[in-house]
Amino acid sequence: MTGNPHHARNLGLVLGRLAQGATILLGLFVSLSIVIPTFRAGDLVQLLGISGVAIGFAFRDILQNFLAGILILLTEPFQIDDQIVFKNFEGTVESIQTRATTIRTYDGRRIVIPNSELFTNSVTVNTAFENRRLEYDIGIGYGDDIDQAKQLILEAAQEKLDIVNHAFLIVAVGKVG
Repeated sequence: MTGNPHHARNLGLVLGRLAQGATILLGLFVSLSIVIPTFRAGDLVQLLGISGVAIGFAFRDILQNFLAGILILLTEPFQIDDQIVFKNFEGTVESIQTRATTIRTYDGRRIVIPNSELFTNSVTVNTAFENRRLEYDIGIGYGDDIDQAKQLILEAAQEKLDIVNHAFLIVAVGKVG
């Protein structure tokens, strides 16, 4: 169906959860018709139609998170094991469920974020592309030679870092004083 293994896994999660819900609903109808012989599925549908507005308001947030979860799993703005930033939280996506997404922060905390929040707000995906530009602020002493410091930083970066293109390596002075 799809060549992307991540997409296939997420699509499998969505379809599996929908099948699970349908099976539970069917089982509920069968068990109610066994326990209450006068019960018909049409009676429940009629009752749900009457109280649908009240149920809609009561479960608005749950349904919103559920639909957002399905859309996240299908559109894949981020995937499991991606590193994301959302509001004040930054970490690795552990799971994407239909209700919420769980991330593990770098200091070992688990954050559960409702999918409607993730779907309607900006999310930064740090691992979306293979290469990424990084910036570091490095302070030096007031009496230090700025040109020598820039040269040492440039040499250290070229020697130690795995840089794709050394032509884009820049050492700049941001502010003095």
